[in-house]
Amino acid sequence: MDLNQRLFGFCLLLFSVLVSGRLQAQIDHSAAAPKTIPSREAVEVISTARQGDDLEHPQALLSPGNDNCASAATLTVGAACVTGTTSTASTQVGEYLCINPGGGITPETVWYRFTATSTSMVLGVVLTNTSNCATVLAVYGPFASGGGCLPGAGNQLLCQNMGLIDPGFHPLLSGLTIGQDYLVQVQGNNCGGGSDRFANFCISINTPSANQSAGGASIINNCGTAFTGGTTGGHWANGTSIGANNLDNNVGTSITGASEVGDDVTFVVNNVSWFTFCNGNASACNWSILLNGISNCLLPSLNAGVQAAVFTGTPAALTNVAISPSRVAPGGSWSSGTFSVGASSCAYIMVDGFAGDECNYNLTLTNVSCPCVVVPIELAYLSGRNMPTQIHLEWMMAAEDGVNNFLIERSIDGIQFDLLTDNIARSQMPNHRYVAVDQAPMPGWNYYRLSAVDANGNVSMLKTAAVYRYQGAGLDVLVGTDGEQVNLNISTPTAGDALIELLDIHGRSLKTQNAPLQVGNNQISLNSIGLAKGMYILRIHQGQLLVSRKFDHR
Repeated sequence: MDLNQRLFGFCLLLFSVLVSGRLQAQIDHSAAAPKTIPSREAVEVISTARQGDDLEHPQALLSPGNDNCASAATLTVGAACVTGTTSTASTQVGEYLCINPGGGITPETVWYRFTATSTSMVLGVVLTNTSNCATVLAVYGPFASGGGCLPGAGNQLLCQNMGLIDPGFHPLLSGLTIGQDYLVQVQGNNCGGGSDRFANFCISINTPSANQSAGGASIINNCGTAFTGGTTGGHWANGTSIGANNLDNNVGTSITGASEVGDDVTFVVNNVSWFTFCNGNASACNWSILLNGISNCLLPSLNAGVQAAVFTGTPAALTNVAISPSRVAPGGSWSSGTFSVGASSCAYIMVDGFAGDECNYNLTLTNVSCPCVVVPIELAYLSGRNMPTQIHLEWMMAAEDGVNNFLIERSIDGIQFDLLTDNIARSQMPNHRYVAVDQAPMPGWNYYRLSAVDANGNVSMLKTAAVYRYQGAGLDVLVGTDGEQVNLNISTPTAGDALIELLDIHGRSLKTQNAPLQVGNNQISLNSIGLAKGMYILRIHQGQLLVSRKFDHR
């Protein structure tokens, strides 16, 4: 090792120690503390080094099963986070490191894989111990389903030094290809010296939660009833302030003690979730919110918990009327105190994971003055159906007092919505059933957000539905197997010849067959004698229409 390498390693070790020291300094965000925003919450993390671990000779222990990208562990979309560690892991020959740790440091990596079910997804990684050098997170892709490894395959979508941010990190991965696989690399860096020489963490992949903005807040309709919420799948990256705490992107609204103009809370925002209710009384009334039931958190006890705030106004102009301590711990509670909501006006409640923690919690609404008259808007269901050239949306209201009209917004990524229609008048039919039509849906996922509007123009988001439209939608297929043949139920809006193609999981063509199709349903079988058990892809071409399905042949 030459002198330059030694100097580089010493500097990186010193940086790691400084970062670790910053993370272990607990910041007091109580009312007595100065209301300033640090670059990130300072966090103390408990070491989870196991007694008897051979830290000097980690190769003496068994390596994790996902030690290399070829054996990456699978993450299931929407499932609970999976615990992992870089302890005893190694770096395989050819594995790309998005940050080169330099001399004096040993990188140790583990791998995960997920299949994109949406063009935008939230990766959740929560570090649960104190490591002696910064952990690095990277994402690569896309890859064919079940395939892909490094180097030389797939683009780098993310490279993040976790030592510079909160231990709970929830990046939004955008521009994903539905049905394609992506690899996640967690790189622990063994620096020697104190603290753990590895990273422990919990990792998950989720579709973005619908209530991650005030405009998409979930409705709380019942006074005195605990409403259960959670921060899993939440994401926030407003970017308009240092602490990402300008929640309405409006510099005209600021909380007292804000470090920047436009800050709506005095703490750093991580994986936010939103709730709302509207006052149905004819006059202004006082209300309060109780936050408790905090449980199932991921961070160690000294840092586990949530933080919250209450606002009045509108999603584009939020006025802070209550704010919690920067950490409400599991088993603890916080009351907003009394705040006023004008007649037919709404309040918004924001709950966030402290330092990026993921927790469940309860919210209870209490009427302090006036009767508990919350604008009774309750959705029975919302569904969407593919038609040959359109998508039909149908919904039914269980209660719609105070509703003037409905609006529908459309999105192709579930994040940025544009107005589709806002002239859906309240139904005069007794069953409260509605139908709307998207005349020009896009191929792939189409997201529809349904909202109710009252006579004063206040908007209450009810629900978001997702409808997947295949290229040339209207052509569809159901696949079944019985050992000796693959049975197909093909539906099509037009008559004409179709090419049926069977491919292996890597996209290689195994068998083709031509078949005439009639309008409606068509029953067709493919001989599968000699076909090995495993995953396959069925692809059907009919003129300009194309549909493909992955199936398991047993």
